[in-house]
Amino acid sequence: GLPSKPNLRVTIIAADGLYKRDVFRFPDPFAVATINGEQTKTTTVSKRTLNPYWNESFDFRANEGSILAVQVFDQKKFKKKDQGFLGVINIRVGDVMPDLSPDSDDQMLTRDLKKSTDNLVVHGKLIINLSCNLSTPARGGQASSSRPALSVPGASSSSALSAPDGRPSSSMSNQNGNPPGGPQMTLPHHPPLVSS
Repeated sequence: GLPSKPNLRVTIIAADGLYKRDVFRFPDPFAVATINGEQTKTTTVSKRTLNPYWNESFDFRANEGSILAVQVFDQKKFKKKDQGFLGVINIRVGDVMPDLSPDSDDQMLTRDLKKSTDNLVVHGKLIINLSCNLSTPARGGQASSSRPALSVPGASSSSALSAPDGRPSSSMSNQNGNPPGGPQMTLPHHPPLVSS
């Protein structure tokens, strides 16, 4: 049977060169990953592109015999009969991650998208990464929290303190324009006023 906890992280990185079914518009592709037809996970939708970039991670419970299927659909046509199908890859987990141990190296795979049962034309490749190291949180679509906080040039923490005579030093009296860096310039960037 399957393990009780997730042991396989699937990162759906991107697709490349999808088929353009419509002459006049590009698809809005998204990917759906399943293990043995269950544990369904879905990426966000990329708008109007044949080369969507998702870079989203999902954790699954899997064993060596599990089949990972990743299908790509056009969200604009998902309600139609063919669901805007743009291709599928099937991977037997044990072929790529033989022992599913946390020490296994990550496997970056580029696979050609295949047709499903009906004979819709399918083009392109899908790039995914498999990992058994689940110690870090999964990357969601919009996880940009790892960016360092923007620091303001020349503003030390002391410059926000009041000057000794009690006047706050943040009276914006210097009109020399803001230093480069854009909207985070609400902090005072001149040294504290010192009363003579």
